[in-house]
Parts: sequence; structure tokens; C-alpha cells
Amino acid sequence: MFVLYVLLDWLTTDIQNGKYILAGVFCLVSIFATCSCLHNEQPFLLKALWQEKNYRRRLEKKMQIKARELQDINEELKCLALNDELTGLYNRRGFFTLAQHQMKLAQREQKDILVIFADIDDMKKINDSFGHKEGDRAMKSMAAILKETFRTSDIVARIGGDEFAILSLQTSWDNAEILMDRLQTKVRSFNEKKLLPYTLAVSLGIALYPCDYRCTVEEMLQNADEMMYASKRNKRKTGTIG
Repeated sequence: MFVLYVLLDWLTTDIQNGKYILAGVFCLVSIFATCSCLHNEQPFLLKALWQEKNYRRRLEKKMQIKARELQDINEELKCLALNDELTGLYNRRGFFTLAQHQMKLAQREQKDILVIFADIDDMKKINDSFGHKEGDRAMKSMAAILKETFRTSDIVARIGGDEFAILSLQTSWDNAEILMDRLQTKVRSFNEKKLLPYTLAVSLGIALYPCDYRCTVEEMLQNADEMMYASKRNKRKTGTIG
């Protein structure tokens, strides 16, 4: 490369001094020297290009792996934000978030909105008598029963403590009563297996709204909650629960 530099310097000097024939000779020699240098350095250049290509390929692979890991983390965070850790059901945030979408769907498909508020009976007595671990077991058992009773398209959530909420799209009040009978039947079947050292029972509040009824999810849930507490008070009067 040094020789090539010297030849080019002579070529430039000769042109400036008007020695065109000598400059032509140096030009031909410079071209030959350039071709010779490129030929000698070709293996080195090819090796450098191959290494650069491999490095770029490895870098792209690492970036793809990082992108997948980031996507998995985001999905996990999203799941944690909307799901209850104990039962695997939706949590309160998940219920209200998804209920908004279901309400819009009800208007498009002309279906009624069924909201159910469920509360496990004698939860305090279970915790006091058997401990909070057994109380957690009661809530997980109730969550499993609710999952079996309702469709995957229904929103089933634990909204706090031993309280659960369900939002389902129905076409008539008869369907709501069928669902309630199915739920109580599954609770009785569960108790017959005697998997727990106590009887699992639940009080329910039901509210059914036409698709064009204008109210918020909070109002729907509040109405169902009030009906559930009315049912629980009636049970206490009749001595069904303590």
C-alpha cells in the first residue's frame, strides 16, 4: 500500500509539471499496483465480510430472543394485573375492565346483561374454626365451582375477600334461573364428596338488565350486591346460616 501511495504521488507531481507521458506510465503502473493489492487482500476482505455477516446474524438472533422474552414478561404482567392470584379468576380490575366490553357486545347482539353477586356463607366461622389456610381452600373450591358452572365467555371474578361477581349475556330471565339452579346443584354435589371439614354454601344476588338499559357496571354490581345481602339476611332469619 505504501508503494501505491508513492506511485500516486509521482503521478500527481508529473501531471502538475506537464510530464504527461511519464504520468501515463505511472498511471498504468498505479492501476497494476492497485489490482495487485486488491488481489492480495481479497482473502482478508472476504474473511472480514463473513465475520461481519455472522456477527450481524448472531445479533439479530439475540434481539429476537430478547423481544420474545419482553413479550412474555408483558403478558405475565398483564395477567397479574387482571387476575386474582389465589383463585385464578379475574380480580376486581379485570372484572370492571372486561365488563365494559361485554356491555358493548350486549348492545350489538341484543342480549340481556346478567350480573350475579356471590358471597360464601360463614366465612368468618371457617377462618376462626379451621384457620385462614382452610379459608383460602374454601375460596379456591368456590372458584372452581363457578368455573364449572359458567361459560368461558362469561366474566367470573373474585372482587375481594370471599365475594365473587359474574357477568353473563343472556336472552331471558329463565336462563338466569337455570344458571342459579345449576350453581346450587354443583355446590350440593361438591359437599356430598365431603372434601372439606365443613359445608360450603353461598348466598347469591341477581340483577338482569335489558341490553339498552343505561347504567354503569358499578351500579349493576351494587344492585346485585344489595340483593345478595337481602338473601343472606333472610337465611339468618330462618337459621340457615349463623
